[in-house]
Amino acid sequence: MHFARIFAGMFILISLASSNVLAQQIQSLSDLQNYKPREMVDFVGKCRLDLSTGFVPCNGSVSWVLGNRAASITFSKDDKMYVLTGIGDRQFDLKNYHQVVSTITEWRDLKPFKTNENLDGFCHFSLNKDATKFYFLKCTVNDNQNDEVYRFFLEDISNFKRQ
Repeated sequence: MHFARIFAGMFILISLASSNVLAQQIQSLSDLQNYKPREMVDFVGKCRLDLSTGFVPCNGSVSWVLGNRAASITFSKDDKMYVLTGIGDRQFDLKNYHQVVSTITEWRDLKPFKTNENLDGFCHFSLNKDATKFYFLKCTVNDNQNDEVYRFFLEDISNFKRQ
């Protein structure tokens, strides 16, 4: 669990390194080692992603880490991880939660490989009113500068675990 907490903190820290909000939250390596996200949830379901070339299957396990203000959602395919990060959320009603996404970082071999910043998107969580059942997680992120749209979907969620 301690490793997972450090790794989750690293995702948020590196992916949002330019964010002053996050810099205020985590000032040093000791802060990172003691980083305790407000919530960590692992989901299992049917995964597919589209990086502007059409949908392809991805690993059926997705993680969501919610910090004090920043959040990350991690999808993976083969040896790559895609970490979607952002600050801010909206909840229009108890069954629909939307997490803002402004950055996507592609990781290879547990190292950041490529980062797309200044994106405009969100992840939509569909759940029941008391959050005991999640139905889907659909992330749509626009790269307006390059006129591309990225989609990360986890549908038919069969299981989830809060940590």
